[in-house]
Amino acid sequence: MSYTKGKIFDGHRYWSPYGSGIPANGLPDDSRFQSDAAFAAGAAAPIWVQRPSGVWVIEFDGGDYIDAAAADTTQMDIVSQDYTILCWFNWSSASISQHIMGRYVLDNNGWEIYLTEFDGAFHLTNRHHHAGTIVDLHPRTAYDSTGWLQDTIWFMAITRLGNEAHHYRNGVDLATTFSTGGLVDPEPCTQDLTIGIRYTKNAEWFLGTMSPPVVYNYALSQEAINKIYHSESYLE
Repeated sequence: MSYTKGKIFDGHRYWSPYGSGIPANGLPDDSRFQSDAAFAAGAAAPIWVQRPSGVWVIEFDGGDYIDAAAADTTQMDIVSQDYTILCWFNWSSASISQHIMGRYVLDNNGWEIYLTEFDGAFHLTNRHHHAGTIVDLHPRTAYDSTGWLQDTIWFMAITRLGNEAHHYRNGVDLATTFSTGGLVDPEPCTQDLTIGIRYTKNAEWFLGTMSPPVVYNYALSQEAINKIYHSESYLE
């Protein structure tokens, strides 16, 4: 696996100011790895919808998802390396938990990002799974932020630098709660990459719209994150 600094997944963003050119089903990867992801077949397939700006985003109805085979996404088997994950999203009430993206097996290995609606609070969590290391009585560690209100378009950025993570909302570095000692390296994972659903592909569906996510194998600075936010905000 190459650790040259750069994008390791770059979901292609379609844009047409004239409302034409509906993208084909699927999510091309514009990174050097070209790990294209597929829309699930049939009724489980999400659709592309166009914003007034002309940009296309992916609409999930709470019963569909995107995935890419483990063998095609080995660069996303994040263990010790740092990372940044970026995405615009607008979620609505559907279930207690809704997944954005992950490549993991619960309480065993890998990493995930998900949203939670609980007791009137709206959480974003990035979590590492590591069966061989127990922290706070659990085989997983996480960072969590709140205030991710539903039916609102947000720009999400999560960075990991060593055992520390930062959550950014519209470029603002948020207060977080986290596991004792911060993040532990997840164990290597051979699970498929999933977007909009948990790793079992049968629960915790995302409901709403999402831009194609982008993943770097290093931690972007807040200045770099703000530049991306301001350069893309007119599209949302």
